Amino acid sequence: MKKAFDKQQEKDTLIRQMKAVYTPEMMEQARSAIDASGVMVPSVRGKDGTGYDIFSLLLKDRIIVINSQVEPAMAAVTIAQLRYLNEVDSQKPIDVLINTPGGSVIAGRAIYDTMRSIEAPVRTVGLGMQASMGSILMAGGDVRLMAKGASLMIHSIASGTQGELSAQEIDMEQTRRLFDDMKSIYIRHIGLNERFWDLMCAKNTWLSAEQALKIGFINDIYKGSDKTAPFDSAADAFLKAKQDRREADVAGKSTMDLIFMFLGTADDDGIGERRRAEALVELAQRQEFWTPELAAMKKTQAATSKATNDNKQQQQQQPRATRKPRNAPKQG
Repeated sequence: MKKAFDKQQEKDTLIRQMKAVYTPEMMEQARSAIDASGVMVPSVRGKDGTGYDIFSLLLKDRIIVINSQVEPAMAAVTIAQLRYLNEVDSQKPIDVLINTPGGSVIAGRAIYDTMRSIEAPVRTVGLGMQASMGSILMAGGDVRLMAKGASLMIHSIASGTQGELSAQEIDMEQTRRLFDDMKSIYIRHIGLNERFWDLMCAKNTWLSAEQALKIGFINDIYKGSDKTAPFDSAADAFLKAKQDRREADVAGKSTMDLIFMFLGTADDDGIGERRRAEALVELAQRQEFWTPELAAMKKTQAATSKATNDNKQQQQQQPRATRKPRNAPKQG
């Protein structure tokens, strides 16, 4: 009986948190999702002996899990959790673990806006995939990490218009504005310019964690405890050989050639489609696709790196001081 009471109490608490951020209509959707999900959530006891469902225990440790399609109900829960943790301690970081195929642009934008409006720093960690709207949530972190096997997918947005032609035209204009808004988020956090994101979003673009790191989408690759397996070196060599061959297909090509490859028109076998990610990573290294701010930042980094290397070389070239040998003790 007590267990059922505690479970109802937890649900009531969650509903109260969501009321602070969502409309009654959205609250009804959230209630339905909670009641109808049918997913068994394990219950555990914390170190203090208090019973928690596993996600509440993670929340206690300032970890939020986004592991479903982005839609109003889950957005309500995520927003409530972010605001709650910010109220508890606005200086302590919040980890948001993201594994989602994407979903509603509006619901995702609400989560992003909350992440950016709270004072507490937010660290986004990509696990599995961060597709479509999931890539926007990833970009919104103050620190951005992806697991080694995670995948990032970026593309344009769908309009879903219907009804009278005039209504569709209005909705299409809103979709264009939303798309511009999404691109502005990528520009804001990554530093690559509008031209780059137009190319990136023209078709589905899948990036590995390594590729996301190379274009500056993430700050580092998340390794956790970095456990080793018996044959890591053989597996790493296999993957590296495959990737080296892919990158060789785009190496040394002009910007115009690479852009043709994005469209699949470089040759008859469609290599542009198969090397889309590699071509985009190559373009991201070229200054014509950088914002002025990114160019200035890279210039500063290069100057700092050069100064550090020069200092190291000077230290290595300086002769080491030699000590004079002590006089041998006289024998009487």
